[in-house]
Amino acid sequence: MGALNEQSAVRSLELGDARLTYVVDGAMGMLPESFLPAVPTRYWQEHPETLDEHGFVAMSAGGLLVERDGRRLLIDAGLGPVSGPTRVYGEPVGHTNSGALPDTLAALGIAPHDIEAVAFTHLHVDHTGWAFAPEKFFPDARYLVAAEEWAPHGRGETVPGAPAQDTIEPMKSAHTLIS
Repeated sequence: MGALNEQSAVRSLELGDARLTYVVDGAMGMLPESFLPAVPTRYWQEHPETLDEHGFVAMSAGGLLVERDGRRLLIDAGLGPVSGPTRVYGEPVGHTNSGALPDTLAALGIAPHDIEAVAFTHLHVDHTGWAFAPEKFFPDARYLVAAEEWAPHGRGETVPGAPAQDTIEPMKSAHTLIS
């Protein structure tokens, strides 16, 4: 197991007849005062082991591959091919180096068409990155979205942290709502 201040790696866990694998898409380093503004600066000074060597909060993007009885479910679809400085509302909050999910799946012997369903925990950009790249990346998969999560998008509302319209628009006809 890696340390808190290190990026995640591909890891698998067997639970009965199910195999769970974290599929890495990329790494992010976020400025603690920007990403977690409610945490006092003193905390970071007293706990430097929580930050990486550059003073960032280490984060990873990816998905969880669930395999059972020859079936494959991917929970979340990473951030997608994004690299460089990360900004929120124009303010710098860190850096990103992402886009490895297809290569990680290939290294595991999995092709996009092998995924039966993609379940989105929520519709934020770091969970939907490979949903459409630019077309449906997992061509044979059902895209599963909680009805409550889809509701504001279905009403045309802008949701903070949501992916761009080039993901939301095709998702309108390519998802299955779940309760």
